[in-house]
Amino acid sequence: ESPALKFTVPVLLGVLSIILFLLYDNQSSHHISSPSAPVQVATSTPTYTSTPAPVPDIPSTEEFIRLCREGSLSEVKRAIEAGASVHARDQRYGGTPLMWAAGRNADVRVVSALIEAGASVNARDSNNGTALLWAAGLNTNPEVVNVLLRAGADSSVRDDSGDTLETLMRARTVKEAQRLLN
Repeated sequence: ESPALKFTVPVLLGVLSIILFLLYDNQSSHHISSPSAPVQVATSTPTYTSTPAPVPDIPSTEEFIRLCREGSLSEVKRAIEAGASVHARDQRYGGTPLMWAAGRNADVRVVSALIEAGASVNARDSNNGTALLWAAGLNTNPEVVNVLLRAGADSSVRDDSGDTLETLMRARTVKEAQRLLN
């Protein structure tokens, strides 16, 4: 090894470390103002602080139910993570977020996410209906009914109007057949 190389490498590494320190030390007053300004060696370790990510607001019951009814899986998951209650109820029908998702959201993953978050598959609305009856009577995706049944939904439930899983599925089949024939 050449004696010049033994001397040059440590000096270059030292200069490089000083330059990097000065570039990244936002907390200090060590700034390079001109090429001829003297370089000061730092005597303390730089302190880096990070700004915490903003905490999302907890959506209102109405907003969370709207997301469950028509939102995406990621929107519903974000709302749950922010603290939205899977046990909330709407004012008009007493429906839970799971009922609204089961009745109106064709993305079965939204229904599954609500169940995984602790939503009750057998909760009753103001008409004694359940998410299973909402899905059977309203949802265009029949897989939603299967997910609810696999999660333990009571298939023998009858609401105050007399509707059951069987009557709603039969009516749905008739409606679908009429739609296809027209």
